[in-house]
Parts: sequence; C-alpha cells; structure tokens
Amino acid sequence: MSAILEFERQQRDAKLEEVRRLAEDRPDGAARRAHEALTHVVRLRAFIAEGRVRALEAGSHPHKPCGEPRYPGSN
Repeated sequence: MSAILEFERQQRDAKLEEVRRLAEDRPDGAARRAHEALTHVVRLRAFIAEGRVRALEAGSHPHKPCGEPRYPGSN
C-alpha cells in the first residue's frame, strides 16, 4: 500500500504544480476563457488527487466508496 500512497502523492504534487504554473500565466482576450476553464479542471483534478492521498493515509481504498449515504428520515 505504501507504493500506491507514494504514487498518489507524486500525482497530487504534479497536479498542484500544474495549478501553480497556470495561476502564474494570465492570457488576455479570447484565450482567457479557455485558460480559466483549463485552470478550473486542473484544480478539480488536484482536489480529487488530494482526496485519494487522504483516503490512503486514513487506511481506506481511494477508489471505493465508503458506504451508502444516509439521509435524515430514511430507514
């Protein structure tokens, strides 16, 4: 499991570095919207990667749900 954790940490760090790189680059004009969309997607991927790392650090499998959600008033 430690190899998987290390791999996921490397993936997370790479995604965070890409977010930093994109944040420094600020194009003008028509390219601005495409850049903002790309930055948003990369931030989402970094957020997901962080969740995988935290799940592994907590001892659970990062690609399986923890269980069915429970809603108030349901049985």
